[in-house]
Amino acid sequence: MPCFERLHVDLRTANSRPERRSRTYRGGRLWHLFTRLLICATIASASQSGLPGTLKAQGQRDSVVVMVTVATPSGAPIAAVDLVISKSPIGAILAMQTSEAGLAIFKVERSNIRHAVLARKVGWTPNERPIELVEADSIRVSLQLEPAAAELTAIVVEARRPYYVLAASEIAASKRPVRDALEALQKLKPAMLYDRDRCPGEVVDNVWINGRRVLFMASNTPILGGRSSRMIGNVRVRTQAGRASAEPPAVDSVLASIRVEHVQDIRLVNCWDTSLPGVGSNNALYVSLKPGVDWDWKRGSFIPDSLNPVRR
Repeated sequence: MPCFERLHVDLRTANSRPERRSRTYRGGRLWHLFTRLLICATIASASQSGLPGTLKAQGQRDSVVVMVTVATPSGAPIAAVDLVISKSPIGAILAMQTSEAGLAIFKVERSNIRHAVLARKVGWTPNERPIELVEADSIRVSLQLEPAAAELTAIVVEARRPYYVLAASEIAASKRPVRDALEALQKLKPAMLYDRDRCPGEVVDNVWINGRRVLFMASNTPILGGRSSRMIGNVRVRTQAGRASAEPPAVDSVLASIRVEHVQDIRLVNCWDTSLPGVGSNNALYVSLKPGVDWDWKRGSFIPDSLNPVRR
């Protein structure tokens, strides 16, 4: 055999001219030749017993082809189904979607550990089936998915009185005397002037009227007189270092200039609400006036002269 012939030549070369070679060199060379002799003997033994063919056949059997088809109960294929092959106790090891024909082909390493195929798709009930990857070279798995029930669970809606809104109907229904928007908030919903539950460290700092911001960062306005506290309805408002720690007096002034019969509604956007974009959009009161009513700094809320009937 070529292996032994090459080994014989190398052995003769190693033993030639021993007087010119050191003992260490000859010992290492002989050990190398001995190792090659063992390798040649192993190859010869395997060739005689047909071992290479056996190893090749075993290499082909290291994996199993798993063909999965997914269809409806009537037999129609389902496309784009998420298929997962899981291995216990590892979990998912392979994933694929079915084709238009409802078919997916996996190549899974052979094992005697428990495997399973899981099929899932939105709108369909999932289906799972265990598979064995021990003997067969290929297996077929057929799964059926049924449409999921379209019935939704009932949603219970509990109606509550708006906490951050004061409407004209509520003002009209109140029996308390109210002259302007400030009194309406003080007497009917004082918490809208200072949301102590959710924003104890923030203040109502901005006022918008009919979509226009008329007051911005009112808390920066100094408080004359150095009051330490004052009452707004049944809420005591603290002041610190000449500044209000709750709704500032400048906000009171703007609200007091709006006549109560001109108010459509008042809404509070507190410090947590970021639904409205822009600077000064939260910690703000939004006042909507009734149709035909306007507001300016000089007159407060008013009805323009063009809308007032001319008296003769």
